[in-house]
Amino acid sequence: MQSRLRTFMDDQEKASSLPTSLAARSALVIAELGSAWRPWVERWSTSGRGVVPVVQEEGESTTRFALRVRATIEELAGCGVFLDRAVIVGGGSRELDALSARALIIRSLSSTMATHGFGKLWLEPLGPERLSFAALVETVGELVLASGVQIALAKSENAGLRRGGLHEKRPLRTEKRRALRNVAERPIRALTRRAL
Repeated sequence: MQSRLRTFMDDQEKASSLPTSLAARSALVIAELGSAWRPWVERWSTSGRGVVPVVQEEGESTTRFALRVRATIEELAGCGVFLDRAVIVGGGSRELDALSARALIIRSLSSTMATHGFGKLWLEPLGPERLSFAALVETVGELVLASGVQIALAKSENAGLRRGGLHEKRPLRTEKRRALRNVAERPIRALTRRAL
């Protein structure tokens, strides 16, 4: 990890000819064991920003991983690197330790981003952990609402690569609304007919 961080810092120094606001902006990809994190690195690397991946190692506890991520965040902030976007890519764990570790990582990231007044944090769950990720988004999202930090669930398909990665709500087309309404009303119609 240290060698990756040193390489990253060397790249940041080379970018110092850019305006400070652009040179210091970077992204952090936090990857739990077994997660599909490479698409995030590829996408953000092509956007011209520095990307620091922190990947959980085989046999590393979720608590130790969270502490390592927090240390990386503090080290980057200490070097003047501004993390304006980050993603936590889940590995599918639903254990209580994993939830606590994710909360620690989210608090570290959101407090670091809040010092600059803005930032985006995506959470990409894997399968059954979707509900716990959604709960984290709702809880922490309310706490950091006034700080300028945005927290959202990423679409699981395509690793959040469409439309900037944020899970966007779009209004349903009229025909889809009708179809959903018909499906929802069928049991009611059947019960009404039986009662008559």
